[in-house]
Amino acid sequence: MDFDAHDRDEFLLSPGDLMICEGGEPGRCAIWRGELPECYFQKALHRARPVLSKVIPEYLVHLLWSLARRGGLADHVTSANYRPPHRREAQADANPRAPAPPPAEVRVLVEHVERLRAVQREALRQAEHLLASLLDRAFSG
Repeated sequence: MDFDAHDRDEFLLSPGDLMICEGGEPGRCAIWRGELPECYFQKALHRARPVLSKVIPEYLVHLLWSLARRGGLADHVTSANYRPPHRREAQADANPRAPAPPPAEVRVLVEHVERLRAVQREALRQAEHLLASLLDRAFSG
């Protein structure tokens, strides 16, 4: 996509930005982690830029998914589309609508979950290797 200078300023992603889909499943979002030195998003997505001293992006991802599953986004959903507040509305609303635990506490939980996920990925890798080894022995004679 082509971006002029104004668009580059407006649509440049920063690590920690939350990208929220406008259509499809309500609450579906992802965290931009700065995988590329320069990346821009298109208008079909909404960006939320959390104030990291108040809330971490991982908390917001789980909050949105939880709200979506429990119908908490119903006021923002029309048919199959989720429409978060537009930029001006979101900036005007400086007070969060949901309580957020202290970022330090959430980071500890996120790190713990990430360690568990790493252990799980390694166990799955080993199980797949074992299965491949057994199949190789079974079919090689």
